[in-house]
Amino acid sequence: MEQFRRKFKEAHFDGDVYLRPVRIEETQDNLQIQFNACLEYSDQLIQEWTIECTDLIDYNLTLDFIDDINVYTDHVLLWSKNTEHCQLFFKGKPDNPYEVVGALYAKHEEVTNGWIKFDTFLNGLVSVDKLLSRGNGLFAEGPEELLKSYKSVLENFMVSTSMLPSKHDTHREQYQVMVFGKSYVVAKGFTFHLLSDKTSI
Repeated sequence: MEQFRRKFKEAHFDGDVYLRPVRIEETQDNLQIQFNACLEYSDQLIQEWTIECTDLIDYNLTLDFIDDINVYTDHVLLWSKNTEHCQLFFKGKPDNPYEVVGALYAKHEEVTNGWIKFDTFLNGLVSVDKLLSRGNGLFAEGPEELLKSYKSVLENFMVSTSMLPSKHDTHREQYQVMVFGKSYVVAKGFTFHLLSDKTSI
């Protein structure tokens, strides 16, 4: 990442530059992505990069044109691996379950910035409104930070809640996430290799 920061992020180009993934190869638990950096409007190739993603666990890729790549150790996409998990239980029937669902969805989008699907950690046996209509039970199981936001919404609608450590929680491991445009890769590590640099010629 340091080489990428020095050679691409801190470079001065003759015009705007965009990055585009051009080749993706998955082998066992690793992923390799090749990016081309080109001058906007001319498609003139400026740099070629290969990024090795080791100990891959999750990714979602779109072949969009992007202007930057970042690696984070603190991101909502890492909550499922790097943070403690809990179970959220509820008790009480809200007068309007659909209103609660709407508020939950809005809070979820606010907290996750759209990176995590709304139903990822919810009790998926029935729809959320039907679950609330039951009056009690397991509401969700997942990252503590996210469940705390659900807890606050439910309690705003006079629904009692309690949180317990997840029975299915496993040993936490420290992963990183590489984000570029709407795409991401969650892995243990990322190594950036500069294949060619036309600016140095």
